[in-house]
Amino acid sequence: MTDEPVKFTALASSNDSSIYGVNFSPDGKWFSFSTSLLGGYNCYIAPFDKPNEARLISNVYQGLEPSRSPKGDKIYYWAPQGMYSVPLKFDENGGVEIGQAALMFNTPWVDNPGISYAVHPDGDKFLMVVHETEVVTDHFNIVLNFDALIEQKFAELKNNSQP
Repeated sequence: MTDEPVKFTALASSNDSSIYGVNFSPDGKWFSFSTSLLGGYNCYIAPFDKPNEARLISNVYQGLEPSRSPKGDKIYYWAPQGMYSVPLKFDENGGVEIGQAALMFNTPWVDNPGISYAVHPDGDKFLMVVHETEVVTDHFNIVLNFDALIEQKFAELKNNSQP
């Protein structure tokens, strides 16, 4: 243990945006995160010591919950269409080439608190929270004169409760 202070990099949200899902690369030099800064959620990667140099990784569809492969050469994220994988190539000068996102699983995300998937240490297996059954509706209802309908229902309840 050393007496040196812990290195801290601030990542500030602004303009009513949120930042979450922050995690490190296996080598600790990069981090990834989700943010709503540009409207809708997207995933980014940035050098730890230069957070203002963040680069978009959810380059096909907007996405959430970025997570690294164990080797650090891919990053995964959820999108409404399913789980995507993005290849990453790091160079000796500290740069990164971000590849095109590719759909891995056509499994829609589940809107729940926290991260809804985990990558196995071998990088070949995933645990995912999914809906037990997919709920699809082929119609929707438009209610007109809602206030009058509520008054009518209350009147019916009142009349039915009297002897």
